[in-house]
Amino acid sequence: MACFNVSYFCLQETLLSRLFVRKISRGPDGKPFDLEQRKWSCDGRVELEGCILCGESEADFQAEENGFPIVRCKSCGLVYVNPRPSEKDVEAFYGQYLRPEVSGRWDEITRALFKRDAIRIGKFAWPGRLLDIGCGFGFFLNAMREQGWDTYGSDLSEVAVEYATSRLGLGNVFRGQVEELHFKDSFFDLITCWFAMDLMPHPGRVILEAKRILKGGGILAMRVPNFDFFKILWTLRRMDCSILRFFLSLIRKETGNKNALFNVIDPPVHSCAFTSRVLSDFLEKNGFRVLHVFNDGMVRRGNFFNRIFDGGITYTAEVFKLLTRGKKDLSISFSIYAKKL
Repeated sequence: MACFNVSYFCLQETLLSRLFVRKISRGPDGKPFDLEQRKWSCDGRVELEGCILCGESEADFQAEENGFPIVRCKSCGLVYVNPRPSEKDVEAFYGQYLRPEVSGRWDEITRALFKRDAIRIGKFAWPGRLLDIGCGFGFFLNAMREQGWDTYGSDLSEVAVEYATSRLGLGNVFRGQVEELHFKDSFFDLITCWFAMDLMPHPGRVILEAKRILKGGGILAMRVPNFDFFKILWTLRRMDCSILRFFLSLIRKETGNKNALFNVIDPPVHSCAFTSRVLSDFLEKNGFRVLHVFNDGMVRRGNFFNRIFDGGITYTAEVFKLLTRGKKDLSISFSIYAKKL
């Protein structure tokens, strides 16, 4: 946001701004900042020998974003970054990813989303022991604790873990990759992962670890952006113009990187992109039964145009999915609920 000029900020008090310009996040000093901090230091790139979901080696080149090649696995269909930053660089980034001053903003934009998640979960699971992978500041865990759940969380951000434990009083929130935390076998009744699986260096390993630590009949619930929807940006890139960039700036996330408007994965922040079919197939092949795939929208950023666009696309995608009997999913994001067999 810092790249926007002063005259842009003067529009914030006008009706036009209130309708069409996303809400500006500001720190204690009143200066604007981005919800997503992009302070990367990539010392080198790691060439992967296989798909980060299924492990197969053959892949086709798809595109290039931010100087990183994007490939598609010929076996499972996952689209992922290869080569990519080292896991050390990824962990260092997420160690400073969230700042204390953005906690209130994240609470605001996720509150309605997590309320809906709590209602959905009630259809599949009774209160028991819950792990939220990539829990951030702990707002979802806090909401579920109020519903009677025994809550656990993991995140790579030291700031987020400190906030969750000190400010929210959550007692079992740990810093680190879930595979490194050594939970007991069949320990959890429910494992959630909201908008985090596409950030994981090895999502396949995370899902298999979730299977190990879930009880039989336990539920794994995840939400990720939908590649089937966002891949249209690669087509729009060929029609790049100022009007299109303005439109995309109203609905895309606050990264502070104007060159990321046409990015689908936007590396090195994200490692991969899922479709509901790719994720469902992997779960079904690895000891889960998919119970339901929900059509979701974006995290709400507080501007009118964003909400209208989000609601319109979400409703249209739901109708299209019904007309095609689930064969075409054009939702902005989706949540998938699966039971461990």
